[in-house]
Amino acid sequence: MMSKVFEVEIKKMMNQTVRWRRYFHQYPELSNEEYQTADYLEKVIQSMDANLTVERPLPTTVTVCLKGKFPGKRIIFRADIDALPIEEQTDFSFKSVYQNRMHACGHDGHMAMLLTVLQILLGYKEQLHGEILFVFQSAEEIGGARELIKTSILDNVEAAYAVHLWPDAKVGKYQLASGPIMAAGSWFHIEIIGLGGHAGRPHQAIDPINATLDMIQSIKAQINRKIDPLVPNVLSITYIQAGDATNVIPDKLRFGGTIRTLDQRALLDLHRIINETLQTYSTLYEFSYHSEFEIDHLKEGDAPSSPLVNDEKLVNELRGNLIRNYGNCVEKFVPTLAGEDFSFYSLKVPVSFAIVGAAPNKTYPLHHPKFDFDENALEWGVRLFLTVAEGMIGREN
Repeated sequence: MMSKVFEVEIKKMMNQTVRWRRYFHQYPELSNEEYQTADYLEKVIQSMDANLTVERPLPTTVTVCLKGKFPGKRIIFRADIDALPIEEQTDFSFKSVYQNRMHACGHDGHMAMLLTVLQILLGYKEQLHGEILFVFQSAEEIGGARELIKTSILDNVEAAYAVHLWPDAKVGKYQLASGPIMAAGSWFHIEIIGLGGHAGRPHQAIDPINATLDMIQSIKAQINRKIDPLVPNVLSITYIQAGDATNVIPDKLRFGGTIRTLDQRALLDLHRIINETLQTYSTLYEFSYHSEFEIDHLKEGDAPSSPLVNDEKLVNELRGNLIRNYGNCVEKFVPTLAGEDFSFYSLKVPVSFAIVGAAPNKTYPLHHPKFDFDENALEWGVRLFLTVAEGMIGREN
């Protein structure tokens, strides 16, 4: 069984895997700005094997294809590489050296795991049937895969695999589920334009604060009655900005947030409810408004936001192989309304997106300034990718 052979190599590689993770953590870069990260990835890959051809389908996305000696299927292993605009609040020796940049979503670990998988599999090229395209993808946090799938990267690909280190699951456990597992979503920004005035004479003003509070409650009430209650969805208002004086009614207010759902049709319904309510309340309260939705910025040929849908066949096959290799290690993943741009891959090819348990001793959520994960989880991510590759080594597939 290849898993036993791989186990020796995984253990030998773990110190290097941790070093890679800590380097990436210390030097985070924001979406579409990952030039130093991409250069470092390219340097490391070419140091493994100078004959490998590294490509950049997008300026900061790095790919390398591991071609086996024998014909077979072509699959993708993907890791995301961007960081978040968060001021890190840890005391790690490898803390981010940059202000307001932090790997607070595990992407530093995802890169380190995939480099480790590549390093190990390079020793099996002569036994490999088919091709594995390693994709170190930029800008996941802002939907960078939407641009990537416009390239030829998915041509002739039969399946794509990715993982996410998860602070809510125990180390040594995977979580899997088929069907829609992560949300389609859209951000929005809305400006309400009223008429400023004296706080003691509100009848002479058009109060954007009062109108907005009333309108938000109406939107939420309509969602409760117009969206199927069996379809998971959420409207989150994440900011409201208006005046700062206690005796002045401001003339403008800005608010925004996100809508999320596991059903793409419901996302369109959520857009419609917000737009129709804006129109109704602008008449009722006599304000004007400007609205901006993510969908407004889609260019011709852009894929709309969609849920991440795991392929049932791939998930069942992966689950069976993981249990065969590592025993009782797979739990059921409960779908979440967090977003993941691997969803764009799932529009084009069958995918399997897996959760890798990474709970540290003290757990902070994803995107928290003190976020961390247990580095022992890295080897479990490596094991998953190698479990997939195992089926391509030594026999036709």
